[in-house]
Formats: sequence, C-alpha cells, structure tokens
Amino acid sequence: MALYAEVAVEAGRALGRETFTYSVPEGVDVVPGHRVTVPFGRRSTYGFVVSLGTEEPGVETRPIASAGEEPLLLPHQVALARLVADHYWVPVIECIRAMLPPRVRGTGSTGSQASSRQRRHTRLLELATGPAAPAASVTLTPEQEQALEVIGANAVTLLHGVIASGKTEVYLTGSTCRSPSSTPSSRSSSGPSNGGAPGAARRRSCWGAARPSSRRSRGWA
Repeated sequence: MALYAEVAVEAGRALGRETFTYSVPEGVDVVPGHRVTVPFGRRSTYGFVVSLGTEEPGVETRPIASAGEEPLLLPHQVALARLVADHYWVPVIECIRAMLPPRVRGTGSTGSQASSRQRRHTRLLELATGPAAPAASVTLTPEQEQALEVIGANAVTLLHGVIASGKTEVYLTGSTCRSPSSTPSSRSSSGPSNGGAPGAARRRSCWGAARPSSRRSRGWA
C-alpha cells in the first residue's frame, strides 16, 4: 500500500499553499515532525512532514528524496503548529520554523552536539577558570635591588620615577617577598621592638640588607 506525506515546504511559503503531497518511497521511515528533503520545481529544498495517509491524492506525486534520522518535532508539537497557523492565518511552515532554533531547522541537526558558539564559549570559560600560567621571573637591575632594600627597611616608601622606569616591578617583587606577619601595622620601620629585637630582623631574607632610613628612593630605572 502506497504511503503519502503532506509536507510543509520551506520554498513554498509564498505560494499560498499550506502543504504539498509527496510519496514515501520504500525504505524511508517518516513520521509527522520529520525534516525531509524534497524536489520542488527544478531544485531540491527541505520541509517538514505534518501528516501521513494512504489515500490517493488524485495527482501525480514525486517521492521524498531523504529524511533525517530522527524527527525534530513531536506529533503534538506539529498539531500545535497547525492550530496556531489556522488561528493566526499564517503558513504552517512559519509556525514550525518558530519552534526550532536556526541551527536545527537549517541543517536538520537534532541539536544534541555543541554548536561552534557553544564550543567557543566553553573554551573561553576554560581559559578564564583554569590554573593561571606561572609568572615569568623578573631580573631586577642594581638600582631596583637597592630600591627593594629601602622598601624592606621602611614601613612606608614611595618610589619616584618616570613612566616605565621599573617601579611596578619593584613593588611586585616586594609583595612576593613580604611575609604575612611583615605588615606596616605589625612592624616597626626602624629601631628595636619586642624586647630589643630590631624590626627589620622579622623581614624575610629576600629583602637583602635592610637599612633603616626615612629617605625616599628616586629615579629608579
């Protein structure tokens, strides 16, 4: 027994017809909601099966060329699309298109795999939340080393210098060398504290030779 499908054809939206009748060839299994490729005039286009039947259409029909592996819409969704089309007097293909994402309705994909945009966003999230790359080691100049010693020996130190003279490198190196207990609020910039122990003695050895001083370092390269 021959089987026929009513197909809402993408290329026939402007022709004033809801569906076109195609024959279902042997070996092609379709149900309402399947995206199919059909001949339309001199070209091929895609459409969606909205109903099936065995009644002879009374006109010559052409066979469906191919069909997707799985239907993109369930039968009740197709029925809803037809109901909306009848209520608002719009082509049923427009209602079906509105139910599907552009990537799905354009390619026939079921949408189970990530799109290029989703893969790109996933990669950006991996880069943003992944472990940070190890910082490159910085080799300080003799002037910067001297400034680092001054910072280690004074609670408050301001470096004067032109832009790109290396002040930031000194500050960043100093922040990595400072121990958690060596904060301006818990240490003395000079002089003895806590039973005569000099405040500079509690600083880590990477400060170099701490020289208690109140002067400011200027013009470090």
